[in-house]
Amino acid sequence: MAAIWFGTFLLVVTASLKASYKFASVFVVAPSFVPAAAATWLASAARPPPHPLALLWLVWAILAGTAWLLALIEPYVCSPTARAQFHLKRAMARTASYDAWRILAEQYDALSGGLAWRSNESDGLCDANLLRSRIASLRALRGAGNMRALMGLLRGSLVRDFAGINNPALFARSMVGTKLVIEEYVAEVAASIAFIAGTEADGGRGAGPSATARSGFSGQGKGMQAAAADDDDDGHGVALAERFEFLWQARQVYGRSAILLSGGGRFGALHTGVLLELFEQELLPRVMSGSSVGAMAASVCAVHTDEEARAMKPEDTLNMNAFEAIDSVASVWRKIRRLYEKGVLMDVKVLQDCLVSNTGHTTFAEAYEQTKRIVNITISGAGLNQPPRLLNYLTAPDVVISSAAVASCAVPGIFEPVPVLEKRPDGSIRPWMESSMKWCDGSLETDVPKQRIAELFNVNYFIVSQTNPHVVPVLDTFTTVRWWTLVKSLVAAEVVHRMEQLRLLHLIPPFFAPLIRLISSIAPSAADAPHGASSPTSASPTPSSARSATR
Repeated sequence: MAAIWFGTFLLVVTASLKASYKFASVFVVAPSFVPAAAATWLASAARPPPHPLALLWLVWAILAGTAWLLALIEPYVCSPTARAQFHLKRAMARTASYDAWRILAEQYDALSGGLAWRSNESDGLCDANLLRSRIASLRALRGAGNMRALMGLLRGSLVRDFAGINNPALFARSMVGTKLVIEEYVAEVAASIAFIAGTEADGGRGAGPSATARSGFSGQGKGMQAAAADDDDDGHGVALAERFEFLWQARQVYGRSAILLSGGGRFGALHTGVLLELFEQELLPRVMSGSSVGAMAASVCAVHTDEEARAMKPEDTLNMNAFEAIDSVASVWRKIRRLYEKGVLMDVKVLQDCLVSNTGHTTFAEAYEQTKRIVNITISGAGLNQPPRLLNYLTAPDVVISSAAVASCAVPGIFEPVPVLEKRPDGSIRPWMESSMKWCDGSLETDVPKQRIAELFNVNYFIVSQTNPHVVPVLDTFTTVRWWTLVKSLVAAEVVHRMEQLRLLHLIPPFFAPLIRLISSIAPSAADAPHGASSPTSASPTPSSARSATR
């Protein structure tokens, strides 16, 4: 079985070589298990190479088909333990909440050895000895009440990759967490920050990173507010102003997190589950960005405070008319007529009405003042010489969020480009910038604008919810077959390398460039395709959308 998949890998690599070097003859000696016809075709120097676009589609089809076939036969060729893991994964895929998913994930870890792996500190994936030493030092200083020394030690500890704790391998083995020593270190750092801020660390579920975000780094905890009314000296020899300055500097040094929501058409409904679960776990970053359908999700978050979100009933507050499926003959005829007359399938006014009813005419500046969320929406110019823009309360404070989201959703051929609107001081609405300028889908050029957001908001850690279906074959997903993960990584690396070569040789269109810059993302499973492709409803998030936050 392994030989078949490895032969497929060699076939893909060889085909990409033939396309990359258009003017060179590539002779390949095919292994014995590759079919003779394929070997003859590969060795033929006289046969013209395939078109680069055809090759890209072929590679994608091979990867997707191989992954689907492997998933189909996996439960019938694996050991009893692996079969039990397979059934647990299927049960996890049917859960509708993180709590239910975690219970099954813990059972999965018990079978796969993930629980024992979390306790092992000798595998060299991180510097466990340094972490243990730093935990002991922080705990001793906090216990002694030596706040000034504790602040000095924390300055050297607040680094994203301290002791190697950001090693990707630390988050690829267990389904429910990483090494226990890392979790203990994060909890101790959070407790130390809470001690400096004058608050008590959450002894429950929030003793980790979420507690850090809620207390020390925010600088707005109850203890800090209460301390503002006290004397400058809090009894530990450190003035309140000095403590506040330390917390502000620590946040700047440590950096911020942001969540980026990609495009993906109707698959964008899966963003709902990611945002919902992060919000319920009190881990939703203040900085968020949306492109195309991701801009719709981000715009709704932009105008609602945490208190409003907790009290929100989706069936009463969200207008989902733009997603209602209309399969009548008249609807199909209208789409054909619209395509013939205007070159687009859908009526953009329906999308505009949907977003205005959900977000009103709120501007980026007004939304920031109301919720303190930093929402970014990407748009692309409809003309040839218009660069893409990242809109937020700094770059476009008076722009109406709903108009920016509509523009970001205007996929060429689906919706017509639209002008972005701004609100004047007297409350009137007018086109932003030049009245004749129109904008379209933001995901065409900047699906996940990491660099610009990092520059503007000191972001150095990104959560990417990627719902574009064409990227699924090259993204890592959890599987019990370890060798398949290696083969898929090799194939993906080879495809990305060859695509970069084709781009440099100008053999592929410019809009394929984003495929080369894909980053690790939360991606939908193939099993979610029927749910993601269906129209969302206002009643509640679909089970698949809630599950997407757990991957």
